[in-house]
Amino acid sequence: MLLHELFALINQQPFILNDTIEYNINLGQKVTQQELNKAVSKAGLEELVRKKGYQYRVGLGGKNLSGGQNQRIEIARALLKQRQILLADEATSSLDTKLSQKIHAAFLKEFPGTVIEVAHHIAKDEVSMFDRQINLETNNKSN
Repeated sequence: MLLHELFALINQQPFILNDTIEYNINLGQKVTQQELNKAVSKAGLEELVRKKGYQYRVGLGGKNLSGGQNQRIEIARALLKQRQILLADEATSSLDTKLSQKIHAAFLKEFPGTVIEVAHHIAKDEVSMFDRQINLETNNKSN
């Protein structure tokens, strides 16, 4: 197994192709409809898929979707890959509190591997979902 096959990544700035919702989630990978639906559900995209359908073209950089919808496509993509390590960079920063809690539950309670999340802020009700927190805040004082 190649090293990069161990990791799934959720970027702070989602990488969205000028293609369909389905293709942006599976990136051409062969998956069952059940696997796709499960990733969509965990990422909170059911309403978008119900309204627009999997074949809806999202536009260049996801311009036909909101920032939160693009972020959730990135999340669904990472969850669909089922890699051993999930790296999440500000994965829920563009989501409301309810969606953020749902996504964190999917990451931290249901994801079978290791999750490493970088965040500037974690809601108080979500802190207990994490096994460990490392605060990298620095105290830079100029003389």
